[in-house]
Amino acid sequence: GMNPVIKRILNYIDANYYEDISLKTISSAFNINAAYLGQLFKNETGEMFSDYLNKIRIHKAKEMLRNTKLTINEIASKVGYINTNYFYSLFKKFTGENPTKYKRDIQL
Repeated sequence: GMNPVIKRILNYIDANYYEDISLKTISSAFNINAAYLGQLFKNETGEMFSDYLNKIRIHKAKEMLRNTKLTINEIASKVGYINTNYFYSLFKKFTGENPTKYKRDIQL
């Protein structure tokens, strides 16, 4: 099965994805060396920590685009991105389209 520490960290990310979290903040919260944790995370999940966090955040953003009337800027900040341009580029990277188009397509 999965390493119990990684399992706890995945749960933590799922509950706190909108916070300012990074490998550094999580490693200190869990009292683990950051470099070791990064390696362990990649071994256990097959993904880099930052990619995993971004994937979760974009997934939550898609849910909000579908189910709320929030603006894209509001959604970006609600999922943890202060920089909206960064959010736009990540959203496009993970979904293949920009959030404006995604939102428009849902409403058709």
